[in-house]
Parts: sequence; C-alpha cells; structure tokens
Amino acid sequence: MSYISTRYLWKLTGLQTSLSDIEKASKEGTEPSTLEPQFHQLKNVFKEVKDFANAGSLHLPPFDQRNMQNKLSSFFDDMNATQSRLVPRKKFGFKRKDKKKAPAASSVSAAEAGSRHSTSEASVVADPSQAATNATTATKVEYDPERTLLGRKGETIVLDKHTLAGGDVFIKECEDCTIFLCGSMGALRTEQIRNCVIMTGPITGGCLMEGATDCVFHMAAHQMRLHHSHGCDYYLQMRSTPIIEDCSTLRFAPYALEYPELPLELDEADLSATACGENWSNVQDFKWLRQQQSPNWCILPEVERIVPAPPA
Repeated sequence: MSYISTRYLWKLTGLQTSLSDIEKASKEGTEPSTLEPQFHQLKNVFKEVKDFANAGSLHLPPFDQRNMQNKLSSFFDDMNATQSRLVPRKKFGFKRKDKKKAPAASSVSAAEAGSRHSTSEASVVADPSQAATNATTATKVEYDPERTLLGRKGETIVLDKHTLAGGDVFIKECEDCTIFLCGSMGALRTEQIRNCVIMTGPITGGCLMEGATDCVFHMAAHQMRLHHSHGCDYYLQMRSTPIIEDCSTLRFAPYALEYPELPLELDEADLSATACGENWSNVQDFKWLRQQQSPNWCILPEVERIVPAPPA
C-alpha cells in the first residue's frame, strides 16, 4: 500500500472515531447545543481530509482513487445523517389550527434515506394516526399535501410564504411546469422532473434532486446534492459546494432571482451573497476522480444567462 493510501486511511479512521465519540456523548446525555460545535469541527476536519485525498489521488491507480472517493462519500452521508438525528434543525413556522399535517424530511440526508436507499414511494400523510404508523417505518418519508406537487404538467404554480411556512417541499414527476416557491422553506426534494423552471427563495435545510432533465433552477440553499440529472442549468447561491453524482451536461451560474421580500429572507437564512461567496461555481463531482475539470459540468457563459421572471 502506498504512503498516500496509508495516510488517507489513517485520517479516515480518525474521522470515524470522532463521529463515534459524538454519538457516545449523545447517549450519555450531552445536550444537542453542545454537540453542534463538535459537528462543525468534524466537518472542517472532513474538508481537510477530502482536500488531501483529492490532491493525492492523481498519483494512485483508478481503483484506489474510486475506493477513496466512495469511502469519503459514505462517511459524508453518515455524518450528515447522524447530525440530523442528534442535532435536529429548529424551524420557524406559522401556528396552525389543523394538527393533522406531518412534517417531511428536514435535510439532504433524511431525504436521501427515503430515495436512493429505499424502494418505498414517498407518502403524503394527513391523518395523525397514519403518521404515527409511518414514523415507525424507516423507509417511509412523509410530506405535507400543501407543499407537495405530484404529476403536474404544463402548469404555472406559485406557493407563497404562508403556504411554505418554513416547511419541506416535495416535487415529483412534473413536466413543462413553471414553479415559483416564494418564501423561505426547510428542505427541497425533487424526483423525475422534465422541462421545468423552478425558482425558490431560501432553502434553510438541504436540497436533494433526483432525475432532473432539461430543467432550469434558480435556488438559494445551504446544501445541494444532484443525482442522475442531465441537461440542466442551475443559478445558485450556496453556503456549501454543490455535489453531483451520475450527472452530465450541467451548467452553473450565480443566483439572480429578485422579489421584494427576498433580501431580508436571505439574510435571515444566512444565505446572503456575501455569506455564500463563490460556492456556486465550486461543484464537486463525486464520480470524477481526476484533478482535471469534470466533463459533466461547466460554468454557464454570461451571454447565455437569463434573468428570471417570477409569475405575477
């Protein structure tokens, strides 16, 4: 085994040990508020290990490169899933008299658990007794009917801030639609959409997108992961770098959406242009193992960029 591989495995073992220590502390009664900075520190160390792996992978055989990237990806998912479980994100929302609506997954990891790693379909639940039943089934993911768009075609759809109310949004099997999510939301998950334009205000949780084809997205988010998407343009404002897997012909540009309440909403969500910087252009392709630019994405040329026009 080469020096680089040995050093990498040693660093990865350290990450796994740190994550186990955090879980152990939680079981011993440590408060989530104390665990949160530990997760923040762990993510910083993870970034250092990832940078080390990327820098050294050029000198390794393809099999070793792929093995390193797969282990990094697996740990990244485990870390986010553990954080979502031990330090759940608190969300702002309007009080409702209707107690029947059940919340959806609030992070990329939770959404992904109900998608790539499950054969079950997402369920829209309005009955609290049914929600309680589904809560015991790990493969079920629940979504609020007011923030779920299924099988829509050729429509212009607007969900305002009162409907979003900081909750999670699920879009599936929509085609030729223009969708405007005007306000702050929790997580966003999309599956199998085609020829759609999707415009959003701040996404305070994660964004997981599966199987988008020939779509345009205008989005501000903390996290984003794209799978099996092709021929799409993304105008982004991100607190972390976008991650793609099994994608092709994707183009990226800076977020340019405007509506009156947006600047304040972005500040409140810690998603201002200043806070996000140039992360939109630092795309990580987990299936491209070389140091050279991935052929699966590029920067959208300025002359081809469009100014989004939200529906009235």
